[in-house]
Amino acid sequence: MNKYLDFVDDLLDENPEAKREVELISLKYDIIRLLVDYRKNNKLSQADFAEKIGVKQQAISRFEKGDVDPRLSFISKIIAGMNYEVRFLD
Repeated sequence: MNKYLDFVDDLLDENPEAKREVELISLKYDIIRLLVDYRKNNKLSQADFAEKIGVKQQAISRFEKGDVDPRLSFISKIIAGMNYEVRFLD
C-alpha cells in the first residue's frame, strides 16, 4: 500500500491542479466528519441539527453522504451550528 500512496503523491506533485482538487475534496470530507462527530457527541439527529441551523433534514443527509457540493453559506451555517470557528492562515 505504501508504494501506491507514494505513486499517488508523485502524481499529485507533478500536477498542481489535481493536487488542489484533492485538497478541496479532502476539506469537504473533513467538514463532513466533523459534523457527524459533533452530532453523535451531542446526541443530535440530522433533523435536530437541521432545525438548529434552519435547513431541512434532507440537506444535512445529502451533505453527510457527500452527494452535494454545498455553497459557502451552507457550510457557514454548519460551522456556526457546531460553535466552531474558521481561521484562514497565510
